Amino acid sequence: MALSASLSLGRRGMLPPLVAAWMPDALFAFAGALLFRRRHA
Repeated sequence: MALSASLSLGRRGMLPPLVAAWMPDALFAFAGALLFRRRHA
């Protein structure tokens, strides 16, 4: 769902294509890092 939403924004020109392609990965990496930090704090 996150990939489809970001690619749709990229196709409409609202985001640069490179940002649209990497946005879901960055989002899930940030969420994982946040959960990891909260677990080990």
